[in-house]
Amino acid sequence: MDKFLKTIKYLWPVVLMLISACSIQPTPEQLNATPPAVSISTPTTQPSATPPDLEVIASDLQIPWEIVFLPDGDMLITERIGQLIRMESPSGERIVHVVEGVQPVGEGGLLGLALHPDFENNALIYLYLTTRSTSGLVNQVVQYRLQDDRLSNRTVILDGILASSNHDGGRMAFGPDGMLYITTGDAEQPDLAQDTRSLNGKILRINPDGSIPPDNPFGNAVYSYGHRNPQGLAWDAAGRLWSTEHGPSGLQSGFDELNLIIKGVNYGWPLIRGEQTRSGMQVQLIQSGASDTWAPAELA
Repeated sequence: MDKFLKTIKYLWPVVLMLISACSIQPTPEQLNATPPAVSISTPTTQPSATPPDLEVIASDLQIPWEIVFLPDGDMLITERIGQLIRMESPSGERIVHVVEGVQPVGEGGLLGLALHPDFENNALIYLYLTTRSTSGLVNQVVQYRLQDDRLSNRTVILDGILASSNHDGGRMAFGPDGMLYITTGDAEQPDLAQDTRSLNGKILRINPDGSIPPDNPFGNAVYSYGHRNPQGLAWDAAGRLWSTEHGPSGLQSGFDELNLIIKGVNYGWPLIRGEQTRSGMQVQLIQSGASDTWAPAELA
């Protein structure tokens, strides 16, 4: 853990430097270029062993996965077991909603959560969850109305994302363009990440009602592809989309990634990893190397 914290502390200035350097969208030539080497100097002082001030505001949670704040300051928390918790501010009292149909298998279950950009007027929320269909486990994006402490108007707006005990993705966020972006894992079927007809191993982009934006690159929900298990989504001040991604684990541990996401671009999984390159595939901005893992989750 100490090694992980030191790595983050030393690499973070480099990440910020690289982000600020990316002032324009890469050209096709840049996408195929090998990124320049980055020199990282060794700090002359050791980081303080004193932990930061922490305040525990919620405990006794069961695999909490996502946190979103409501306009009134209350907190919504998803638990992978299938519960959506509203924690009132400042009392800390909880209202628990059991979300129907959730199958908490392995890394699957009740995962991502997003509020509609006009939530204050329409009370719409979006949940990413694992459920069981006639053909097996699938992941869905489900829209609900959260009003008067009740979940109602359940509507599946995106289906057909294969699920597995590992590599389910699950992060959701509305972008500056008002579209809903969704990360999906390869469901332990790596070749799906290279198939633009499949919703797995992708970052997806849909309208708030689940319809497909006309400018999506492949005529479906796929926005970018060649992903293994993307977990974090965030936009910088220039409106660029970034994502964190889990690399292989076990004996092949390493190659966790931070990526600048560009519409229609192939990020290479499972054909390239680490410092490998291939024509038509984008290399990550920064990666953990073959022997270390960051296991990056959310991104802000």
